[in-house]
Amino acid sequence: STLQPVSVSMTPLQRFEEYLQSKGLRNTGQRKLLLEHVFNRHEHFDADQLMEQLPTKGETNYVSRSTVYRTLQEFVDAGLLNSFELAGRTVYE
Repeated sequence: STLQPVSVSMTPLQRFEEYLQSKGLRNTGQRKLLLEHVFNRHEHFDADQLMEQLPTKGETNYVSRSTVYRTLQEFVDAGLLNSFELAGRTVYE
């Protein structure tokens, strides 16, 4: 008897955690916060637009610009987001 393929639909969080595990990284509070922000949006955005919606320096849950850029790239590498160039800026969907 052959095993039938099982269709497993993972949430973005589960997919990202699997990706991080495969890279030996842990899912930090900052990554979770960004994941939540990004996947509650349904339009294109760039890193600056995302930064505008996040807490500013000195506030709870502040995330630095470099962490935002690095984490967005991780989302792309994990297959959760697509990035493309639009009018000279990198846009994510």
